[in-house]
Amino acid sequence: MIACVVGTVLAACSSGRATPAGPWWNGVKIADLRSTATAVPIAVTDNAFAPQIVRVAPGATVSWRNDGQVQHNVLKAIDSQNFGTQFGIDALVVNGTYQYTFTTPGVYRYYCSLHGNPDRGMVGMVLVGDVDVNGSAIRATP
Repeated sequence: MIACVVGTVLAACSSGRATPAGPWWNGVKIADLRSTATAVPIAVTDNAFAPQIVRVAPGATVSWRNDGQVQHNVLKAIDSQNFGTQFGIDALVVNGTYQYTFTTPGVYRYYCSLHGNPDRGMVGMVLVGDVDVNGSAIRATP
């Protein structure tokens, strides 16, 4: 009887949780600002970047502003990725800002190491130009 109750409770608890399928960006809305902005703001709040994924035109400057109540950082999520110039800030204090100009088309993943890791938690992405989230060129449909 006890084993049956424990098994039923465990089954009920585990069945309500969805197992994430694929990378963190699956299903995340992309804010496409290619045609409207050369200066793109990203709010850094406690435990989130907003918008989490932004698409910009080459030459756009992205500005991260810490609107949270604690310190954050902005670091590249893939150590070997070449951003072209030095990218990131180790200490983004409350009300502080950090800017970076993206000149080369591509997919640029970043995160806050204080509140996540490169693959989950406080993560974000900048898509520069006509690329999809996996780095492939977006092709217009006829």
